[in-house]
Amino acid sequence: MKALFEFFFTNKLSFILVLISFFVFIAIFLVMRLKYPYQSAKKHGFTIASIALFIAVVYGIDMYAHFTELQAWLGIADNILSGAIFAILCIVFWKMENRIKIRFEDAEKLRQDYDILADKYDKDDLIKATNRDGSVIKYPIINLGTGVIPLGQNYNRQILIKDDQHDYYTLPQLIINNYSDIFSVHELPNIYNNLNIRVKSMRLNNNILELNTMRTTFFDSLVTNRAADYNFAEGLSVRELYETGPRMLPLEKSKLSNHLGFNGFVESDDGYIVFVKRSLGVSIGKQTYGDSIGASMKTKYALNDDGDLTYPGLRKAIISEIHDELKIDDKDIDLNTFSIIAAYRDCVECGKPQLLVYVKASITAKEISSNFKKKLKEKYNLVKKPSKRQRKELKTLEDGKKLIWVHKNDLRENIIYYYDGIKIDKLSKEGFLSVVNGKMKTTAIHFLKMVPSASATVFILREMLKLPKIIESYICGKYKNQDLCEDGLFINSNIIAVIDGVTAKGNMKIDDKTTGRFAMEVIKKTLEKGVPTGSPTVFFSALNDALKNSLCSYLKYTDKDLPRASIIAYIIDKSEIWSYGDCNCIVGNDYFSHKK
Repeated sequence: MKALFEFFFTNKLSFILVLISFFVFIAIFLVMRLKYPYQSAKKHGFTIASIALFIAVVYGIDMYAHFTELQAWLGIADNILSGAIFAILCIVFWKMENRIKIRFEDAEKLRQDYDILADKYDKDDLIKATNRDGSVIKYPIINLGTGVIPLGQNYNRQILIKDDQHDYYTLPQLIINNYSDIFSVHELPNIYNNLNIRVKSMRLNNNILELNTMRTTFFDSLVTNRAADYNFAEGLSVRELYETGPRMLPLEKSKLSNHLGFNGFVESDDGYIVFVKRSLGVSIGKQTYGDSIGASMKTKYALNDDGDLTYPGLRKAIISEIHDELKIDDKDIDLNTFSIIAAYRDCVECGKPQLLVYVKASITAKEISSNFKKKLKEKYNLVKKPSKRQRKELKTLEDGKKLIWVHKNDLRENIIYYYDGIKIDKLSKEGFLSVVNGKMKTTAIHFLKMVPSASATVFILREMLKLPKIIESYICGKYKNQDLCEDGLFINSNIIAVIDGVTAKGNMKIDDKTTGRFAMEVIKKTLEKGVPTGSPTVFFSALNDALKNSLCSYLKYTDKDLPRASIIAYIIDKSEIWSYGDCNCIVGNDYFSHKK
């Protein structure tokens, strides 16, 4: 003991460094024990610290006693320098690997051969965009219906929600068995689990949205819809197991999580539509351009105090997302334009259901951009010492930090569509713009890279912008069951039609439907397929022939049983109203009656 004391007394520097090692160890131990006890024990922090202390003491005794020699200092300096270079190289390559993993993660979990994917589900009603040169882009996006459903403050009879909060989605056993492997493909983004709304069925028809919902979780969607093409075993993926094609399973029979999401477009007061460049931290679509807003239906906004999904909750969730992602306050939203314009399923995400919304802001593009940048800087100051989850939530409040604008006239006339994005035509005078120092400036960007669902919804918006502004629409049948209603509404880019199925004079039913309902459905389906509008005679003859041909398989019927309907249609490109039967209309202050 005396010899050891003499050794430390004659080598004071060595003794001091050993003491420092003890103090550092005690400080590290206390921090781990008092602040992160479980995490430190789980990751063997106490063991590692003890080993490090032992090495430091031995190293100090063995090496630091020679600090009086210049060669010892040169050796230490050399070790420090080489160690620093090695550490820097490790950090550089680690960061490079992380960026590569993040950038190519989407291709690992979701297919990107979008044209082939569209062919895989070619029996479904896929959205098709036609360019000026005649080329057609068939998106792997299933159209569940388009229309204009206002999202006003009052209860909306056009949105029917049947929600069961006690019905929870259960993962297939094969997915449970491979859960960790599948989930590992989402290692890097800012993700955290949440309760989500699962869609059991969804339909948008006759400007009525029907939603049948239950519950799921975001993590369940990450191992089903959002990792659909990840090969977790040789030749096995979610898509090849559960959605083989050529038609996507109906939502009612789907085995996947299918949480409800929505995309949306915000138009500024001066007529510009905003797109957002998505960050590397989002779960899909990294570094692509997205619609103005895009998110899952967040239950913290959508569910009422009893835990049910209601119309006010659905509306609140969308408004809240507009605020979270674009920092636009409620007072700056023009509620007269706030509406759902489409429902669809994304085949890339194995049939995930989506709603598409549109709203116009009451502030300009410059004001939105300025406010967006200002609020981005402020958001981290709102939470003092945020937890790890809070930091993730703050990072995911918006999909990206870069806004790109295009005027709605350009979007309506000068966009070229591709599977993986949109391009601005040379005919555009402004092109894609950004706000720089409070001024709208044309960017050097001519192509916005997008996932197919974003590109397809741009086309849907274009078709909607071509429509006359629909202020209000409503259908009310004689019975509570809307399936018995004999009236129908059809809207596309050139025809707005009201179809009035004639109440049957006889008792015959066709496919368990009244002849009036049957006639309305045949006419509506014929309009959806496309009807020539060269003249009223050509138009109504085509509808009459379709109705006549639909009766070929029904041999026994009398004149009283014949399916009949009245129809009135506004032909947009001709600015004319064509009427057959006793449908009435008002143009301006003029009333036009067509009595029987």
